[in-house]
Amino acid sequence: MAISFITRRFRSSAPTGVALVSLILMGCLSSEPSAAAEGWLPTARMDNLRLEGNTAYVTFTDYAETENGYYITLFERDNRDRVVFHDFDSAGAVPGTRRQATRTVPGIPEGVALCATVRAYRWTGIEAPSPIVGFDSAARSSDMCADPASPPSDVALETIRGNATPRPGSAAYVLSLRNSGGTNSIGISVSVSTSGAATLGDQAPVVGSWSANGFSCATRPPSGSETSAMTCSGGQLKLGEQINPGVIVQLTPGQGAIHAQVSSRTTDTNSGNNGTALTLNVG
Repeated sequence: MAISFITRRFRSSAPTGVALVSLILMGCLSSEPSAAAEGWLPTARMDNLRLEGNTAYVTFTDYAETENGYYITLFERDNRDRVVFHDFDSAGAVPGTRRQATRTVPGIPEGVALCATVRAYRWTGIEAPSPIVGFDSAARSSDMCADPASPPSDVALETIRGNATPRPGSAAYVLSLRNSGGTNSIGISVSVSTSGAATLGDQAPVVGSWSANGFSCATRPPSGSETSAMTCSGGQLKLGEQINPGVIVQLTPGQGAIHAQVSSRTTDTNSGNNGTALTLNVG
């Protein structure tokens, strides 16, 4: 079931002022939006949760284009019914789509393992003459947990290696993934997409380079300027380990690119090294 909000709107004494009152939450934390709601606003992807003292840093990738902002929920990992934060994020919308954002939540309990989820929301009917304003929300993201007592990892997508000036046809490229943090990393997910003159080809020759490290790969619908996309999830990297899974790309004359983004269910100390791209000039 989708979370819906309804608020009654009354005009204030100012000619153009609007006062919003009587906000009513229809739904609850444990409810799931319907498929229709998911179609209205795409689900965000949780990328990282970092806990420092009494502050949480929630990093996610935005896939919505018409959201007004995000709703953030933080709850105890070992007692999921104990919610420590469940509110609108004051930073508002994330510009564009497929962009990573980090939100700061102060005032959390120190030393407690927490999990976080995010969901996009959108006001509806604000311009309508009716005094009723609606509220739509996307499906909740998957949750990501962090324990301040455990050392964090640092999963980095360092490079995409291969010929940057290839001929048209099929070409193989290699992604370089490394865990240089303080602990093993689990639940690793890699999103690979192409744009311009590049599309993903038949991945059969390289599937073993993913499955050997626990990954399972599947295509997904491209978004925005993407020409093709896939997600490889369920991987794991030991502390200090580096792997080099492959990607097969089909090329036509012109300029294109391969894009890759990594996330992990283990706390990541540095989300700034989680994505990279390789520009291709196909001649």
